[in-house]
Amino acid sequence: MLNVLALTFDLVSFIDIKSGGMTMFTRRTVQENLSPYYFVDYRSTVESIASFYVDQEGVISAREQFRLETMLLRLREEPAGYDFVAPYQTDGKVLYKQVSVMWGDRNRKTVCLVRADVTDMLAQERRKKEELEAALALAEEASRAKSHFLSAMSHDIRTPLNAVIGMTELAFAHIGEQERVVDCLQTISLSSRHLLSLINNVLDMAKIERSSLVFSRMKIALPELAEQVSSIIALQAQNSGIRFRTDVNHIRHKAIFGDPLRLNQILLNILGNAVKFTPKGGSVEFLIEEFPACSAPGMARYRFVVQDTGIGMGAEFAEHIFEPFSRGGDFGRAEGSGLGLSITKGLVDLMGGEISVETREHMGSTFRVELEFEPADAGVGPEYGGSPENPGQERALSGRRFLVAEDNAINAEILCELLQMQGALSVVCSDGAQALRAFQDAAMGTYDAILMDIQMPNMNGYEAARAIRSLEREDAGNIPIIAMTANAFAEDVQAALEAGMTAHIAKPIDLGILLFELNRILR
Repeated sequence: MLNVLALTFDLVSFIDIKSGGMTMFTRRTVQENLSPYYFVDYRSTVESIASFYVDQEGVISAREQFRLETMLLRLREEPAGYDFVAPYQTDGKVLYKQVSVMWGDRNRKTVCLVRADVTDMLAQERRKKEELEAALALAEEASRAKSHFLSAMSHDIRTPLNAVIGMTELAFAHIGEQERVVDCLQTISLSSRHLLSLINNVLDMAKIERSSLVFSRMKIALPELAEQVSSIIALQAQNSGIRFRTDVNHIRHKAIFGDPLRLNQILLNILGNAVKFTPKGGSVEFLIEEFPACSAPGMARYRFVVQDTGIGMGAEFAEHIFEPFSRGGDFGRAEGSGLGLSITKGLVDLMGGEISVETREHMGSTFRVELEFEPADAGVGPEYGGSPENPGQERALSGRRFLVAEDNAINAEILCELLQMQGALSVVCSDGAQALRAFQDAAMGTYDAILMDIQMPNMNGYEAARAIRSLEREDAGNIPIIAMTANAFAEDVQAALEAGMTAHIAKPIDLGILLFELNRILR
């Protein structure tokens, strides 16, 4: 038992209070069965014992700690014993020793000192404390950043919302003045789109942080995609008095497979910022280059470069430009969620690419995004079509009849009114089960398409679509079923397709996209 105990302590000393003698057992004397050390007068050894210990600021001196009178006084106050820790110098090193002081016998005629090394334990505790302090600092910083973000988002959301509410009041107040009402409605439309963009950014950021974003695989014509992006940015640049130039002549594989919506989002975020933070008279350039792929054979690597002569960024803020909830200086005064570049960085990372920025304050910025894609001639897949920006050029819906499954009365009213404006008729059902019965009871050819909400009582849109597809009638397998839902992520689109639906349109409904999709499907 003594050998086992010897593993836990350096030495044990017993001091006889009456004679003043001290018997000391060290680990070696116990393990090798040697005689203990004996000191005739403990008091005369205190100075020698204390010389090994380093006095600590604010702590009673080692010499005082080891005085027999001090120990007796403390033991009368704390009969169960006490301990203290002090730095101990040996062989040029500083170790930490814990000294436990207790009565050595029931009659309290001896004092027992047990010394153990706690250097490793204290070092571990110190590391844990530092880790906890670092974690606390990070948590507090994250809390401050999110509080700042929520404050900024509250302002940014209320700004377009105030325009919507205010312009609605003005439209009612001037209901007889057509020109004024039209102006109010245009402002409401712009503000609502901006509000939707803010909400989408927040939702995208949440999915990116969870790494749960799903990318689609479609055939993309890069020159056409670049032209679509450039046409949007060119209009913004023109309205801001900024020169804009695009160069996409340095690519060999003009068609690739990828997610066109996410690639659009990356480019529009960077280009939009370039225009936003470039003063009138400045310039923005957009360049696409192709390089040999680095990751795997059969891939193509593209570099998307956006260079502007705008306000630039200081070195300190540039280090944090891609961090979530980070907004600074002139950026904080601009409209937006402050998440655009964070989302862009997240998308680029999830796509296995790289993004970098070179910038100097008042000297402009250059953003570079490098991504690898599979050339389109290496496989087959759905093709990314043209832009639905000019729905007026498509065929009208005159004479068409739609079955609408929508449990929200206001949404149903809006959709039916939009369809009626295009000359179409519609029949509304409030859940998937009703839509299934309405289709079953109708003669073949009654409906040109079914517009299906997803989250509905009794039977949701997925279940209703599967049930319709499984009916034993000729038109059940080919009638277009279009998901119209607020579930707007790529995995939601995939779920709709797997349920047998023909297409997916995200809410809130954009009339241009709605007409484009309907005319495309019903051709």
